[in-house]
Amino acid sequence: MKQQDHFLRIPKDVADMLNEQIAQENESSFAYLSQAVWCDRKGFQGAAKFLYKQSADEREHMLRIIAYLNELEATVQVPTQQKGVAKSSYPSLHTIFTEVLHNETKVTASIHKIVAHVLKVKDYRTFSFLQWFLEEQREEERVAQRAIELFDIMGNDGGVGLYQIDCALAKLIEEDAA
Repeated sequence: MKQQDHFLRIPKDVADMLNEQIAQENESSFAYLSQAVWCDRKGFQGAAKFLYKQSADEREHMLRIIAYLNELEATVQVPTQQKGVAKSSYPSLHTIFTEVLHNETKVTASIHKIVAHVLKVKDYRTFSFLQWFLEEQREEERVAQRAIELFDIMGNDGGVGLYQIDCALAKLIEEDAA
């Protein structure tokens, strides 16, 4: 047993997985921020509002995990931003929301992997902590799926359809907050 191991009240492999999740939440936050900037620039104010909030939510998820690891006196690996610039160009609003849904399903799969592992190693404290994330991911996938459905319902060929989708996206974020 290393000298520092007695401070860890969480299995090291679980802490490592949570640190990987911190990095994934950080990456998601910056992806949504980049998408929000593009939407803002293109005049999609509802979509921009939606994505700015998503970016902030992902950062908040990252901070929740950091606080949990700190509470248990585990090592926290704060991700750094790579040099360079985030993606700044997208072919369409529909492409952005396809990426949002893909990202949310990827995050959900990662949370499920951690949950499966903590149950296997009987880390019930972390399992309890992750319950909030499971519910949050269910909601985030539902909202992202709804955004894609808007394109299916209203069309993706520009003009009035995109305006209606943009307005509906602003309402989605308001409903999510309620």
